[in-house]
Amino acid sequence: VLYVPRNYIMTTEMAKESAIGKAIRRSRYDIRSAHSWLAVYLCQEKHNLKSFWKPYIDILPDRYSNMPIFFKEFYKRFLKGSYSLEMASNRLLDL
Repeated sequence: VLYVPRNYIMTTEMAKESAIGKAIRRSRYDIRSAHSWLAVYLCQEKHNLKSFWKPYIDILPDRYSNMPIFFKEFYKRFLKGSYSLEMASNRLLDL
């Protein structure tokens, strides 16, 4: 069994309470996805040299070309008719 303290888990709630999250909420911009909250929070923290999350963010890959959502058209044709392609398309719409 693995226990991870809550303060070591990046959450949507944490993102919403951050400086960027508060600015977005004040602007009344409608963010449609929990992933978007985390994405903007990651962008904020990536450029904060004193961020608690900096060591983690620094080891994240800068590309995710192995995920269907980021496939080029050449590779998507191999997934034609599969549920994976539909899921990737839906995920793009959610962003």
